[in-house]
Amino acid sequence: MIIAAAVLVVLFLGVSAVKAVQSVFFDPANTVEAYFSALADRDAAEVMNTLVPGDAGEVSLLTSEVLGSSGYEPPTDIKVLESTMPEGGAAPSEDPYDDTPAEMATVRVEYRLSGELAEKVFYLRQDEATSAGIFQRWRIMNGVENLAVSAPGIDTVVVAGTTLTPDPEQGWIALGAYPGTYRIGLAEHPLWSADQVVTRVGGQPAPEGGGEVMAVLQPALKESARSVVDERIRAYLDGCAKSTTTSPTGCPFSSYSWQEVRKVDWTIDEYPQYTLMEEGGSLRVRTEEPGKATVTGTEVSSWSSQTSPYRDDVTFYLSGTVSAAGGQISFVPQ
Repeated sequence: MIIAAAVLVVLFLGVSAVKAVQSVFFDPANTVEAYFSALADRDAAEVMNTLVPGDAGEVSLLTSEVLGSSGYEPPTDIKVLESTMPEGGAAPSEDPYDDTPAEMATVRVEYRLSGELAEKVFYLRQDEATSAGIFQRWRIMNGVENLAVSAPGIDTVVVAGTTLTPDPEQGWIALGAYPGTYRIGLAEHPLWSADQVVTRVGGQPAPEGGGEVMAVLQPALKESARSVVDERIRAYLDGCAKSTTTSPTGCPFSSYSWQEVRKVDWTIDEYPQYTLMEEGGSLRVRTEEPGKATVTGTEVSSWSSQTSPYRDDVTFYLSGTVSAAGGQISFVPQ
């Protein structure tokens, strides 16, 4: 009986020790704290080690290059508000992260993003594998946030020092991101500039919770680009004026005569006044005041071969688009 009692005591102490170690070193709250600690250290590999393995999307900001960038600021002032352990059994049916039964814990955390208070509930589940054949570690199921960057018509954007390409048709790009503050701007562009956007990701101001964050860049035409566009349009119109026909191909002005006109000479008397209209990130040229041109030449009668001076005053309108393909500004007439 003494031996049996001693065995029971040893078993009790052993189980208690295992539970103590499990609660201290393998507690869900510890995993969440390790997650934020790795973000503070800007160590992407350690952050990933706290997560349930899964797909973060085709494009993500889950790299050490992003976390190590001056354009990223990790959360600060981390405070665990509540930690709930499962009582056994399957995860609740409203669990949005896994359709299969699993032991699930929740950890509610408060932290700051660039000084703004935020709050998030983390969902965790235990690994199937164990440590030392006994202990099961917890992994975070919802540690990756969703960040969308909108920049219609823009070739590239820069998020925390990383250059990315939005979908050319949709004008935006969806990204997987860790909690933190991201600086978002445009890559160097010959036409456009935009003020940098500072976006907080990973929890809205408490107590509203998380959700997808949309960062919107507002491109504006550079002053330097307007003068280049003027040059391109002038060059286009001057090229048309060099034509020796009354109807220059691909040009906005033309003249018509029933007779043959020789020695055609075009002169632009007034260049059109135009405005540049932004349409989904592209530029369209719209005439505000029409241009004026004069064409002169020698008209030859088709039945008598007699000649006479020819002159026609033409009003014309300008339309087309401006692009910056290959980094070079060009005018495409329409």
